[in-house]
Amino acid sequence: MPLVIMPHGCTQTLDDFATGTGMNRLADECGLMVAYPAQRVSANRNRCWNWFQPADQARDGGEPALIAGIVRQILRDHPADARRVYIAGLSAAGAAAAIVANAYPDIFAAAGVHSGLPIGAAHDPVSAFLAMCAGSLGSHQSVAMPTIIFHGDADLTVNPRNGRAVAARAFGSFPQLTETVRNSSKGGHKFGKTAHRA
Repeated sequence: MPLVIMPHGCTQTLDDFATGTGMNRLADECGLMVAYPAQRVSANRNRCWNWFQPADQARDGGEPALIAGIVRQILRDHPADARRVYIAGLSAAGAAAAIVANAYPDIFAAAGVHSGLPIGAAHDPVSAFLAMCAGSLGSHQSVAMPTIIFHGDADLTVNPRNGRAVAARAFGSFPQLTETVRNSSKGGHKFGKTAHRA
């Protein structure tokens, strides 16, 4: 079965995130496994993933190594397909998902970033706050990682510039992509979908 790793957002528990996303129901419907790594209050008082700390931004250390270790244990102990492992997160966890997927392209096939920030957007809590408020271009993404990005145009917590930077970093690693743009509305809400495909 495919495996989706879903780190929760700030102030959330894994139960909050599972309920809010409906991923358990989707897992049952689609035949996939979902794992929810939980951040401890002792690691971050708001239960945020520490995407802004240098020690948590690279392979073989910090939170990326912990999440990779969780995946390895699941693959060892459960019938998950090692070729179809994905990670997706919201806000701080979206930023963490981008970092973890970039650090472990040998484990993850794709990433999902909802209202997140680009890799290298911050290096401490102060720069994290500034990046969230004003946006950040981040730093170069070193691997080509298929990524789906969701970011609201009116997001007052994580500046939408961050979502555009996540997209630019993700598709910048792929040569010669074709862009298609489609604007739609549903339930009285307008939204746009931009796809970059090889």
